[in-house]
Amino acid sequence: MKFSNEFNEWLLDKISDALDDYIGIKIRGCDLAFKLFENEILYGSTINDADELREFINEYFEDAGKIIEWIKENRSKELPNLFDDLEEFYTNMLLIGAHTIIDDSAFICEQWTNKFELTKASIAIIKNDIGINTVRPDRV
Repeated sequence: MKFSNEFNEWLLDKISDALDDYIGIKIRGCDLAFKLFENEILYGSTINDADELREFINEYFEDAGKIIEWIKENRSKELPNLFDDLEEFYTNMLLIGAHTIIDDSAFICEQWTNKFELTKASIAIIKNDIGINTVRPDRV
């Protein structure tokens, strides 16, 4: 699934920050996206204001449509109305988007069912695989 450049950059920033927060854990490649965003998934989005959530979804509306198509094709449950539960839809955008990007990592594909430790080295490999520079000008 190809996202807009803006949504893709937003996802890469979220993934990069989350990877850095989980150094030292052991995890299977298939579980990484869920682990990185488990707090958002279990407790709701990081945006608590309905207007902010609407603005977010509006800003990435085409990407939201791609997420809806993905849900329609890959899940057996009823398709959510994105305006019924904005937090749930935001969380779906984050998780499905992150999972889509992380799946592009050759390292993660190799470790799909194997447990590995998230070390600085493995994180650098994952970031490189998905297009995150390990040294970013906005982080120096």
